[in-house]
Amino acid sequence: MNDGFHAAASSMAACMTQLEIATANAVNANTPGYVPRGMAVRAFSTDLDRELGREASLVEVKETTSFQGGIMTVSQSPLAAAISGNGFFVVDTPQGAALTRNGDFMLNASGTLVTRAGYAVQGASGSLQGQPDGGPVEIRDGGTLMQDGQVLGALRVADVADRSALERAGDTLFLNPSGAALTNVDEAMVKGRMLEMPAERGVAGLVGMIAANREFESAQRVISVLNRSYEKLIGRG
Repeated sequence: MNDGFHAAASSMAACMTQLEIATANAVNANTPGYVPRGMAVRAFSTDLDRELGREASLVEVKETTSFQGGIMTVSQSPLAAAISGNGFFVVDTPQGAALTRNGDFMLNASGTLVTRAGYAVQGASGSLQGQPDGGPVEIRDGGTLMQDGQVLGALRVADVADRSALERAGDTLFLNPSGAALTNVDEAMVKGRMLEMPAERGVAGLVGMIAANREFESAQRVISVLNRSYEKLIGRG
């Protein structure tokens, strides 16, 4: 009967991970550049499963990330940009260079192009610096940053050979802990006044939350039944 408890507890742990992932996806359904979180479930056998020749009773959950492109939407911001195809924008963070698909940029007080969190955006040939009072600034198709008709530089778009090695560092940032060199994607198509929104919208996240809750409740009921069975056995003893 202990084996039954282990199986139910394993299922509940998987449901908690599923709920966490579904909640994050639902909350970030309207976050530009958000890459939805996923999960892979693998069943594995205990010694008793193998001894009795039955199907695996325990499950292991692993979080996954699918870097499939999102939905391109028009933005009213002249400093919005989106990448059509492979690649990431590169930004400077306290942890080092980070990759993001979130092109919701702005100028800070000193005229530097930054993310909404204040991280400087890397240019293809150095920093992207404008003049705070130098006239209107915009990102044009191709990723060129312009101010009052003058070219300030171009957005850097880069990628890594093994995206599975990337680690999340927030809702839209990824770090490259492997230390592998970033490769510039020179043929990347950058669209100005566009933002990339998650392909999975809020409904999918809500459905996942409901499913995880129901599965968790089912596992709880199994444990309740096992508890009552134990109590009866102890009472007979």
